[in-house]
Amino acid sequence: MTLFALAGVLLLAWIRGITWPHVALLLGVLAGTGAGGVLLCAIALTRMDVASMRTFFILLPLLIAGIASAMVAVKPLPVESSPAVWAALWITLTAAYLLAARVPLRRFRASPHAFLLD
Repeated sequence: MTLFALAGVLLLAWIRGITWPHVALLLGVLAGTGAGGVLLCAIALTRMDVASMRTFFILLPLLIAGIASAMVAVKPLPVESSPAVWAALWITLTAAYLLAARVPLRRFRASPHAFLLD
């Protein structure tokens, strides 16, 4: 599924003539969204409530950064002046969500049997 999203991003960049810093920004959005998906799947495996305010607040930075990045990528703003800031933002978000996914995965692995109810 991520490969289709990647192909869509590259097709959008080619059709609209988006510059490479903007393409890198969109790829960062894709990586961060994938990491958020991994976190949500890990939370769901531990039978925790995915649709909760806690999960919403955990994923709120991803939502805000994704909207801001989409606005910058679609409306050509001077992102070339600060690509390091955008890269640091998306690397930090991706790493944070992947690290946060370790906790639910440890709970899942510690359960006596993965498919038996507690």
